[in-house]
Amino acid sequence: MKAHNYPAGVDNPEYIVILSTDNDLSGKMQMALSEKNYLVKTFTKVVSAIEWQRTLGPGLFLYIIDAEQADTPWDESLRLFRAAGLHIDCLVLLDPENQTSVRDMRIKGVREVFPRKESFLKIIPSLVEQEIGVISMETKLIAVKEGLRRYEDKLSGLIAKISHMYTNVDHADPQSSEYDLAFTERLFEERIRLIEFSSKEMVSLHTWDRKLKYISHAVKNIMGYSPDELINTSIYQYIHPDDANEIKANHAKVIKEKKRSFSECCRVRKKNGKYIWLDSVNRIIYQKDTGLVAEIVSVSRDATERIEKDKLLRAKETAESANRAKSAFMANMSHEIRNPLSALIGMARTLEKTSLDPDQQMYLQSITASAQNLLDIINDILEYSSMEAQKADIQLNELDPRKLILETIAMYESKSLDNNNTIQHRIEKSVPAFFYGDNQKIRQVLDRLVDNAIKFTSNGHIDVILRLVKDKAYNDWLKFSVFDTGIGIAKADMDNVFEAFIQGDNSTKKEYKGTGLGLSIAKSLVIRMGGELGFESEPGKGSHVFFTLPLIVEPEEEVADDNPVAYENEGRTLRIMVVEDEPINQLYLAGFLKSQGWSVDTANNGLAAIELFAPGKYDLIIMDGQMPRMDGYEATKKIRETEGVHRRTPIIAISGYAMPGDRERFMESGMDDYLTKPVEEDQLLEKIRLHTNK
Repeated sequence: MKAHNYPAGVDNPEYIVILSTDNDLSGKMQMALSEKNYLVKTFTKVVSAIEWQRTLGPGLFLYIIDAEQADTPWDESLRLFRAAGLHIDCLVLLDPENQTSVRDMRIKGVREVFPRKESFLKIIPSLVEQEIGVISMETKLIAVKEGLRRYEDKLSGLIAKISHMYTNVDHADPQSSEYDLAFTERLFEERIRLIEFSSKEMVSLHTWDRKLKYISHAVKNIMGYSPDELINTSIYQYIHPDDANEIKANHAKVIKEKKRSFSECCRVRKKNGKYIWLDSVNRIIYQKDTGLVAEIVSVSRDATERIEKDKLLRAKETAESANRAKSAFMANMSHEIRNPLSALIGMARTLEKTSLDPDQQMYLQSITASAQNLLDIINDILEYSSMEAQKADIQLNELDPRKLILETIAMYESKSLDNNNTIQHRIEKSVPAFFYGDNQKIRQVLDRLVDNAIKFTSNGHIDVILRLVKDKAYNDWLKFSVFDTGIGIAKADMDNVFEAFIQGDNSTKKEYKGTGLGLSIAKSLVIRMGGELGFESEPGKGSHVFFTLPLIVEPEEEVADDNPVAYENEGRTLRIMVVEDEPINQLYLAGFLKSQGWSVDTANNGLAAIELFAPGKYDLIIMDGQMPRMDGYEATKKIRETEGVHRRTPIIAISGYAMPGDRERFMESGMDDYLTKPVEEDQLLEKIRLHTNK
């Protein structure tokens, strides 16, 4: 990324530019962004936008390019801007059905890709705000680096001028009638004075032992001393004690090695007692006849700001490196833990379907419950890790609020009964039949709130309510509320309920188990979706936890019936290949799929899968990601190459990798869907139905 359009330290404007021939959508986007006081322009033609930008000065230009309604393709638009010598940052609106590779778009300079839906208008201001924040930080860091380079060039030029002045003095002819020592000294002083008054840098002359013979007036601004206060004093008495020995040793070394120039940076004490960092470029002038040091010329400047920014930059790079290492570690741990856990839960489910006596059934239920608790802990830790790394990207899709609430209630009904609770729900009539949002993240938040309510309630009831509310500007918001009649929480402790790793019960008896991450993760997810999360409670009377999200409606499209029991009426015998290197997971998946009446082949790795595969041979493939000899990514690419013009065989990834970005990597390799281990049987059936009924 270049920095010339947005130099650091200058308050330049931020322009949001919309490129689309769809005037209706452009107008709505402009209205949504203008409410946040952004400078918004809309164009229907790329050439018009280029002509407009040429008339402006420096600034941040964030373009939103409508790839589906544009006079010029998005990649050609970027090329035209570059050809015109203009730098832009670019977001692209793309139809969800478009098969363009997001990865390829980012390689070509696109910062982010969003679905081309009018319904995402309510969250576009927050998305744009995030992008502008990232761009500004990146640009200012680059500008700092360019400033350092310019400073080094400037000091080198200044030293060259002073060196040239000395060279002229050295080459004066002592036999010439024009040679006059007094005149030469006056000429030298005049040149020094000219340099010092034309520069903000501090110019100084030293003896070989670093006593000051001369120092320019810039010392007053930099160190607080007048020049007269420092003449004939040693510079060593102003250097920080921790730096002094190293500086002295370096000075001795450069003189011993007869070096003519060197640079250094150290801390020096100002007149007020504070220490600053001083950058210096030094030139050593040697006597011709003796080879001893005649003088040392130094040009110095305050480098405190540069050092601090440098530290911040290094800290940022270190943190990013640590985050990458942590993400890789967490992804590997996720895979390594989920694989055996998937096998454990899968075989327990298989065993549940056999004839067991009451004691065996009780033991098996204990195993399943413990495995599920372990899975919940792993999910909490992974989710918290991804939130810390700011990788919880928003994935917008249509969802049915009634189905969402009913599925949540059904999931927790059994757990609620275990605590002698009743669980009910209510969805007000004003709530639309469908809205647009991140289905997975909304479910995650709702799951955590309901789970918490059940955990802290016994012999009571839990109510889940969804209604429509309006803010002061009459904008519509969805409000999800979870009420319980549980133990409640004291007012003094309410500020801590959203803090990570803090639990309401921190006693040694630990009546209520968990990681202490649930509400912290829920709050982070809600904020990422542009909403707010709140909490009301009273000890002994229960709690009310709620979150609000901007309503994004998509009324013009219909959602297909997602009833998974459609399999029972189809009478189809599907041909499925399971590619899985873990023998127990392979055994469980194959057994479960065969129990549905389907034909199943198995392969231990990608190479074996390619050998089994032929175009049209299978209705669906279930593919693991990490496998020996050939992984699932490579195997999928090979299968797609083999298919050629034949029909595309659906491939569903099933993997222990569950970190943000893992799904995208599977999709980019050519797969059609993704599930994390341990796989929920109902979810697997739903995915299979979805991809075999296309």
